Amino acid sequence: MRLGVARARWGYVLIALLAYGWSLLMVLLGRLPPPPLALVALLPIAVSVAAARLLWATAGRPEALTPALKLTILSASVHGLLLAIVLVLPWSRTG
Repeated sequence: MRLGVARARWGYVLIALLAYGWSLLMVLLGRLPPPPLALVALLPIAVSVAAARLLWATAGRPEALTPALKLTILSASVHGLLLAIVLVLPWSRTG
């Protein structure tokens, strides 16, 4: 691992925070539909927290990272899907 275990742990947390933080910021700036509609895309944050906890516990053992990787894929996919739904469906459009 080029970053090392400690940096990789924090890197994962930073990437997850950026993904969810961006969505929240766009809602606050009015670039996404207003709450609670757009905030639905933040629901997978619970899965990201679970993945981060697993990653934190198993980062030194690459063979044990599979559950954390699966949760990360699930979280990213669901976050993207929910955000796309919010953006595409008619109730999210104004005027």
